[in-house]
Amino acid sequence: MLPKEQIDQARAIIGNIEKHELSDEQISAIAGAGHNTLVLAGAGTGKTTTIIGYIAWLLATKRAVPEEILVLSFTRKSADEMSQRIMAGTGMTIRACTFHSLGLEICRSSTIADRPIIDGHASNTVVRETFERLLERNIPYRLLAFKLMPKELFGKYGAAARREDFHLPTDDYAFNQYRQNLIENAQTIIQHMRQNNIGIDGMRVLNERNGGRHIGRNREMLRLVEPLYAAYTDNFRTTHGIDFPGMIVDAIQCVKSGAYRHPYKYVLIDEYQDMSRPRYALIRALREQRDFTLFCVGDDWQS
Repeated sequence: MLPKEQIDQARAIIGNIEKHELSDEQISAIAGAGHNTLVLAGAGTGKTTTIIGYIAWLLATKRAVPEEILVLSFTRKSADEMSQRIMAGTGMTIRACTFHSLGLEICRSSTIADRPIIDGHASNTVVRETFERLLERNIPYRLLAFKLMPKELFGKYGAAARREDFHLPTDDYAFNQYRQNLIENAQTIIQHMRQNNIGIDGMRVLNERNGGRHIGRNREMLRLVEPLYAAYTDNFRTTHGIDFPGMIVDAIQCVKSGAYRHPYKYVLIDEYQDMSRPRYALIRALREQRDFTLFCVGDDWQS
């Protein structure tokens, strides 16, 4: 906590935020912030108000102009709300966006600007069509999929699936629901791999290390996912596209290569407890290119 005299001086500079006087704790977090600051507070304690107060402090003390401040959040809704509240609280337009929006901006501002964005629906279609084709035509793959079935379904179809003339039971609700769940699980795994820049081999290493009692089933699932992941990556490589899950990974490469140069002196991160490795890697890459002050707020009870 700052001395009371410093708190009063800072409060006079910042003024009221969203029609409320900031608490001594908020003022201390703002005026006492260093080059790296993490403010931890529970839900409903004014974390967003503290961010707005910090921006007001930066502007009032001429530490930065609006174009040198970036606010990052984790959902489009929260970023839009943050932008509106900053405008209402400071009268200034400050860039507030999600990490993926920043990633897209970086990609669009760099040498890969002309690459098309591959939407999630198109990517999922490639995965689904590959899965259905393998399930219909590739007996070992079909058996692998059936091996992952719940026991009651495997008992019903497992033996028949070995026959080359076997046809998928499209009229069986339980089977179709299982097939839908399986492809959705595969798509989720693929998105996780792209977001974290991990290939099949990396996933296998993680499974052997952390799989626990599910290690065997996870091995089979990765065998099922492997050709689907290959089809997925081949699709955006062929089109030279940028996919949403891999957007942050692509942005990191743009920053590291020097294809994008950032203008920020201050970066503020809301809901820091939701930070992931790729997002951290993006912040680190930006900072290594040109250093900036980092001010984060979060709730460690939600991490």
